[in-house]
Amino acid sequence: LRQDKEDAISKSEYKYYYTFTQDPAVSAEEFVRSTKVALTLALQSASNADDIKSFQKDKITLVYAYYKMDGSLFAEIKIKPEEYSNK
Repeated sequence: LRQDKEDAISKSEYKYYYTFTQDPAVSAEEFVRSTKVALTLALQSASNADDIKSFQKDKITLVYAYYKMDGSLFAEIKIKPEEYSNK
């Protein structure tokens, strides 16, 4: 997995772009189901980091977009601030 870029796509969304460096071994649905839980837990445990605090304060939805090697979208995961906030 390679991170390609990150971008503020609106006042309320921040997006991370990733590309698989090999074909995904699971379906998009299974990937979203397992990865969203892991991402949410990681964000909650990093809630004292300055960037995460800023995202929480500004109520930013985090978007994680995963692309296949051919450039096609494989999966997109949106995590709302109430999901990753420890409050």
